[in-house]
Amino acid sequence: MFVAGVLTSVVMIVGLLALVFAGFRSGYDPDNLVGPIVTTLGDIFDMVFLLFSVWLVGVVL
Repeated sequence: MFVAGVLTSVVMIVGLLALVFAGFRSGYDPDNLVGPIVTTLGDIFDMVFLLFSVWLVGVVL
């Protein structure tokens, strides 16, 4: 879980900062844009990185 949490945090922080700035430049309100996208991307990346972490631990051990 630690590996998945670290990977998800790094990807989400970088991705969401890029999304907020790109959305603001395009004229979108960051509050309305980020909320739904954060939850959706968070769920997707959590599942992907959890599966990756399980695979990684299985290969290493």
